[in-house]
Amino acid sequence: MDGRQLLPLSRPPRLVAASAASTHGGTDEAYRLNRIWCLNLYQGHGELTWRGQTLAIRPGSISLTAPDTDHGYRYRGPATLTWLHFLPDHAGDPTAVPVMQDAGPAFLGLLGQAKEAVHSWRERPERAQALLWSLLWQVADRDQPAAGDLPAAVRRAIAHIEDRLADPLTAGDLARAAGCSVTHLNRQFRDARGCAAMGWLRRRRLERAQHLLSCSTQSAARIAANLGFVDLQHLSKALRRTTGLGPRALRAEGVDGPSAEDAGHEILTRD
Repeated sequence: MDGRQLLPLSRPPRLVAASAASTHGGTDEAYRLNRIWCLNLYQGHGELTWRGQTLAIRPGSISLTAPDTDHGYRYRGPATLTWLHFLPDHAGDPTAVPVMQDAGPAFLGLLGQAKEAVHSWRERPERAQALLWSLLWQVADRDQPAAGDLPAAVRRAIAHIEDRLADPLTAGDLARAAGCSVTHLNRQFRDARGCAAMGWLRRRRLERAQHLLSCSTQSAARIAANLGFVDLQHLSKALRRTTGLGPRALRAEGVDGPSAEDAGHEILTRD
């Protein structure tokens, strides 16, 4: 999904574990967090291995990793990071957030807010939750241009997509709605949203499917049909590829809401 993943942000997340300054280095580290999302803010150099990609870690980098997916870290020398493990509330529309981004000059402010959430967690959990929620929105918004900043062709294509998520749209359909060529539209889409126009269509269909699975009683097969997927298997494969969970698991989490007690995590260290 173009280095992004779908994080439900419509409601506050629940912070379940955190560290303000954790020192790492010297060994490779492999993780698999069961049900738990992880936000890392880095002060050091290294690499994150995630779903077959190797992403550079630099001072000022921020990563967000989804649960139930193997990933690993290799640091070049000692590295300090602030990390927060949390459970999102799946009732609401998900937001596409990059796995890794460079926060630039904003990093120190974001780091300060993350540390404030960590220090508030034990004695004032509601305040820590509010700080984390705000922090996640700031991390997500850094990658999303405001609607008013989008080129007119991209705005027209997005409006066409939102009105016709279930239709069998093609790249040519989107270009005609946008009033330009496919090549020109894709170039502007990549600059504005980081993916081609058809990639954005797929993303929005998956976001809507995840929302409906979490918040409605509509059958998964009907959701697949209403959002333009070939069948339920097609939807299931797409969801597993982007979220690590199938329709049944997404529905169960949306209805029941995983508890902090259930949210154990497994940490493996390799030589």
